[in-house]
Amino acid sequence: HEFFHVWNVKRIRPAILGPFDYSSEQHTKALWIMEGMTQYYERLWVARAGVCDADTVLKAYAETIDREDNRPGRKVMSLEDSSWLAWTKLYMADENFLNTGVSYYSRGAQVGLLLDAKIRNATDGKRSLDDVMRYAAKRYGWPKPGFPEGAWEELVEEVAGQKFTRFWNDHVKGTKELNYDEVLECYGLEMSRDKEGFEPWLGFTTSSKGGHLQVGAVHAEGPARKAGLQPRDEILALDGHKVHAKTFEDRVSELKPGSDCTLTLFRREKLVEGCLRVGRQPAGKLVLRPRKKQSPTQRRNYRKWLAKR
Repeated sequence: HEFFHVWNVKRIRPAILGPFDYSSEQHTKALWIMEGMTQYYERLWVARAGVCDADTVLKAYAETIDREDNRPGRKVMSLEDSSWLAWTKLYMADENFLNTGVSYYSRGAQVGLLLDAKIRNATDGKRSLDDVMRYAAKRYGWPKPGFPEGAWEELVEEVAGQKFTRFWNDHVKGTKELNYDEVLECYGLEMSRDKEGFEPWLGFTTSSKGGHLQVGAVHAEGPARKAGLQPRDEILALDGHKVHAKTFEDRVSELKPGSDCTLTLFRREKLVEGCLRVGRQPAGKLVLRPRKKQSPTQRRNYRKWLAKR
């Protein structure tokens, strides 16, 4: 990641970021390009260098998709807003950021994945996001002053030979759900879970502080929020059984979706109980893998995308 920044940020950067002024905040709507594209390529180019295999890269992309597409904040904050508000949101994120924001790193990488496939599809595999990065370096790279607002998006359209206005409005300026069909079709991939069915879900994360198990982020759409749980509640027991960091998840796994459970908590030195209706979430991990049968075009695209150089 940091090595890729030698090009993307140190050489290719928004004009507002150069020359660097470390004495004050610098706001830009383009951090999703600087950090998101870097996170996208940090996985891709190590496979192209032969340092890891394609399965490792696909696993990393699947984990990002699974995590970020389940953040309530994706419906609230756009990538441009995430970039612009970095100094007051991401850099100062609290437990509720899960519900109110997105990371321009991870969400930006997801958009990079989609853009790469869109460019390949638009050009019959002749161009890709690689070309955008190369052209950006030639046209705007150091010692030139950097690209003005919106110029990187225009460069994407120039390489693809078509306008992506709807894409920018939906997924960069807006908060519309990402659709991976174009990625799956471009490279001949399939996306599924490694287990069928559902598993119990209480709708909050946990953390361990000073040996005490605490509620972390409370999912805006989950059972814990409806039951009134709050960040930093100390968890003492689940259905009357004492729990700690090593046993809590095992206890939760024994619950049945749709059933009721009781959490015993300390909240600001006061003993309280929370009654939750156990929710459900898809079981297992999200998996990206090549299809057993790929078309010649899909095989070509897949090789150009992930094959060792």
